This record gives sequence, structure tokens and C-alpha cells, in this order.
Amino acid sequence: MSTVAPKYSTDLQDAVERTLRAHNLRCKPGISLDTVLETLEANQVKPSVAFGQLTCEQNGLPAHTPLLFEALAKQRTELFFPREVGNVKSRDELDRAGKIQFIREHGVRAFESLPQSAPKDEPVVLDQRKMTREQWLSLDRATRAKLAGEWGSSTVGAIMQRK
Repeated sequence: MSTVAPKYSTDLQDAVERTLRAHNLRCKPGISLDTVLETLEANQVKPSVAFGQLTCEQNGLPAHTPLLFEALAKQRTELFFPREVGNVKSRDELDRAGKIQFIREHGVRAFESLPQSAPKDEPVVLDQRKMTREQWLSLDRATRAKLAGEWGSSTVGAIMQRK
């Protein structure tokens, strides 16, 4: 087995993490600080650390780091959990802080009515013999409760085992 040195220094990663925290940007699962740094570099931004703070250059000129991170948050929404929870369509779009904010702003009933995962383009066919776990969890809570009452626990258990 071979070892490789990390692409980015610990100081640079720490500075990026502090900057993300200052902007209330929380990375989605699977998105690391390396991904954020690679995204910056793909946009011709050269990040570095000066006096313990993140500094950036774009096209060889100093750039305003807070504006760069706000632009990154707006343009690359797939990297971060949303800061504004008013437009979310499912629970999987929220992290812990987002769920707390959603419940605080809209109430527990509104949160419970959100489906577990975002609805896909295709409609869910309510066929107990073919429905998968993912389709079941994409239904809102009231529909799941109604169907569970009609179909019974053994049918719901069979659905939860399908992929």
C-alpha cells in the first residue's frame, strides 16, 4: 500500500472551515473541504492562508473572500444545505440545524407533512406489490399512515425490504 501527502494543508482546510462557518454554510454529506477547495480552484480562485485567515486571488488579483463564498453558495447549491428553509420540499434537504430552523419557523405539523425524500419526476404508483422503500419514504406522513392502516404491517414490512 502506498501513502500520499494531502493535497491541501491543514491550515488551509481550517481557514476554509472557519470561513464556511462564518457564512453559515454547511456541507452536504459526501462534500468535503477538499471538494470546496477544488471548486474554488476550478473557478480560477487561488486560496491561501495569511495571518490565520483565508485569502483568495482570482486571475492573479486579490479577491474579496466573503463575496466569493456567497457567490459559491448561490451558484453551487448542490454543495451546501440551504440556509433559507422556506422552499425545501423534503426532509433530506435539511441537516440538523435546518430541521430546527424549519420547525421554529413553520411548526412541527409542517415538518411532519414533508416527505422523507424529494419527489422524483415520476409519480409513485400505490401498488403494494411493486412499491419500493424509497417510494414509500417519499410519500408524506398522512398518506403513509393511511396506507399502513389499510395494508397492514406485514405489507409495509415487505415494502421496506424492497430496493
